[in-house]
Amino acid sequence: PSGAHRGVAGSVACRAVGSSDAPIAAQRPHRVTFGAVEGENRGELPMDPPLQRDDPWFWLRDDDRESEEVLSHLRAENAYTERETAHLSALRDELYKEHISHLKETDVGPAYRHGPWFYYTRTVKGLSYK
Repeated sequence: PSGAHRGVAGSVACRAVGSSDAPIAAQRPHRVTFGAVEGENRGELPMDPPLQRDDPWFWLRDDDRESEEVLSHLRAENAYTERETAHLSALRDELYKEHISHLKETDVGPAYRHGPWFYYTRTVKGLSYK
């Protein structure tokens, strides 16, 4: 490892965690089934018998990002994280710049055939990708 990396890591100060203003998500009983479920397509050879697990935070799953309750909680978590890690802002920026320097942000992959069509992948600098 280079000395620069040791220097960056050595400059991080530790802070106490567990502040009382941290947003805590409520736990709500919910059972999740993994495997074969009557009337649902769970792919080829789903587990049978299925397994069930309790997930008290399942309510936080919001694939469409429309639940105001979930979005409000996430905004509170983000604000808390920003407050608690404000002292790391310069390091965060430095690490992000280094990470981006190793990526080709605008790129086009080679076309490939799928049936009668050709497909390719493309990324454009500044756009967000899931």
